[in-house]
Amino acid sequence: MVAVVAFAVTQPLLSIYPAETIGKQRALSAFRMRRIMANLGRIGGPLLAGYALARFSQQYAMVCVAALGCLVLPLALRLPALPAGRFAERSVSPSLRSYWRSALAGFVLKVRLPAERFFSLQDILLGIATAGIVPMLIPQWVKHAGLANSQVGWLTALFVVGSIGGVVVVHPLLSGVLQRRYGYLSVWAAFCIGLIAITASHAVGALGAALIATGAFGACLSMTGIDRRVIAIPPSVRIRVASATLLTGQLTSMSSFAFYGASYAWSNVGGRYGLYVGLACAAALAVRLAREPWWLLKQNDAEEDIETFYIRRYPKLFEENKHVRDHTVV
Repeated sequence: MVAVVAFAVTQPLLSIYPAETIGKQRALSAFRMRRIMANLGRIGGPLLAGYALARFSQQYAMVCVAALGCLVLPLALRLPALPAGRFAERSVSPSLRSYWRSALAGFVLKVRLPAERFFSLQDILLGIATAGIVPMLIPQWVKHAGLANSQVGWLTALFVVGSIGGVVVVHPLLSGVLQRRYGYLSVWAAFCIGLIAITASHAVGALGAALIATGAFGACLSMTGIDRRVIAIPPSVRIRVASATLLTGQLTSMSSFAFYGASYAWSNVGGRYGLYVGLACAAALAVRLAREPWWLLKQNDAEEDIETFYIRRYPKLFEENKHVRDHTVV
């Protein structure tokens, strides 16, 4: 419980850290690097844990994990500090009501800002589709195919490799396409076709290719506008929006497991096909109706175009949330 709480406290800060410490021109590269390292951790972490469990008892394996975490602390001390003055100082002790309103301020902004609302919905749909692939979809496919359990490991690795390739190679190539309405929708269609191919595959080779493609297209969708979204949010409330995004992601993962579990309960693949088609239709409807996200993605890199995007369009909204700026701390 202590570890989970510590993760929940630090993760929102890590999600806005690149936008706070480096220039706008390099923010996207920093977000890409962070995503690559996270995907590498999805492979390296289980490998290290498996090695520790094979060599030592469970208790000593946990000590190894703690020692690895301690080795990171000296590196953390060398990280750049957040710019001074980003967060206002408290002038008075806020009331319980102020704390409650501040806690919900991130969700309010995610709902009331059209572009952020659109991208949040896309993140939810994408999370429902992908969160259950590694823990549920791949093991079930291996089980139904009568393969050895060891096949799960390298199939999972293929999905992660596809995700890394999507961040490093595919997303830079398709970044211009993803900034357009129908280009973004085309990548969504390719992503859903990959999901259907995973479910319909009868050969290991076809499944591996579908996992790589799905991982790549999913990474492209998740990386679209990630830097501009963070930069466009005023610095004083970024941490609140990041916290709301983290909690939304956790709830999305739970929903993904529930949807995948319900589809398996139907004892056929029709439930999963229906899930993928439904996700694609919801994404297509949102893409068709939304306008502001494409304005944000096409903004120039000039400071007045991106950093003040929301403030210029919704000054009253941020005046209403002035209490959040006055009481936001990290």
